[in-house]
Amino acid sequence: MPVKRQKWIISTVVALSAVILYYFITLILTPKVASQNDPRLPISYSVEIKRIERVGNNLLVSGSFQSNRGAEIERAEIRFRHRGEQVFRSTSMKQVNRGAYWVGELPALGISEVMEWYITIFDTEGTTANIPSNAPRNPLFTTKWERQINPSILASKFMFILGALIFLFHSLYYASLILFGRMGDLAQNATTNKAHQSLRWGWLSFFLGAVPISMYISAVTSGIQHAWGGWPVGNSFTDTASELLLIYFGSIILLRVDQFYFTPSVRKTGRISNKLMAWLILIGFLVTMLLAITPLIFSLRRQL
Repeated sequence: MPVKRQKWIISTVVALSAVILYYFITLILTPKVASQNDPRLPISYSVEIKRIERVGNNLLVSGSFQSNRGAEIERAEIRFRHRGEQVFRSTSMKQVNRGAYWVGELPALGISEVMEWYITIFDTEGTTANIPSNAPRNPLFTTKWERQINPSILASKFMFILGALIFLFHSLYYASLILFGRMGDLAQNATTNKAHQSLRWGWLSFFLGAVPISMYISAVTSGIQHAWGGWPVGNSFTDTASELLLIYFGSIILLRVDQFYFTPSVRKTGRISNKLMAWLILIGFLVTMLLAITPLIFSLRRQL
């Protein structure tokens, strides 16, 4: 295989890996904020959305509101209801130091209970605005009350999922070499074995992070009845996506079970060819990325 082609492939995969890892780590660490700064609309705002609150704690809601028509923000209210209720209750927000920053508090709920809420703003010119703008229709802002979990358990889940993602990038690299590297049969067989090794170690790492550890975390934070939402399918998007990925990549591994006993000098053929296995890895990578960003897409659509 030409050295330039190999460098091009590895550079592409490394750059893609760095961008994706940076994106997901930033997404995890960055607080969720709903904001609107269009000067053509009557009111601009920025509200921090806390999706998870600890059992026993009230929910502190804070935001900054500003009129784009030269008026003053006169009043702000949080309207809320328990999920399943029809009627909204309301509580006033307080202005901090007569500035644009306002704070309010919602009462605590029990474990796994969900609060649906939105904010209504009033200015001195009689303009009223809801945040989000579609309120009180769904979808609204939601906050779920959960028990606290040991940080080391959360860290172990993160490390297993991160490890699975790194192994997936390795598999993607080897799959790219098989598809675009113009290698001979012997080199292709050896590369296929490396792709299979990365895939099965990644599968094991993902299984440990997504099933037993995730089930333990869900059982502690939300109750044993919420420990696993992958079956029936659709009960939990995250658990269902994890289940589908484990089945998909597990099927690829089993279709090339011959790679568990790989010998470079002995040519073995599984139920699928090397190139078909490489294409399946590439498709699996794309499906994984799609499933990872789908919740974000729906979240952005809810804010439009």
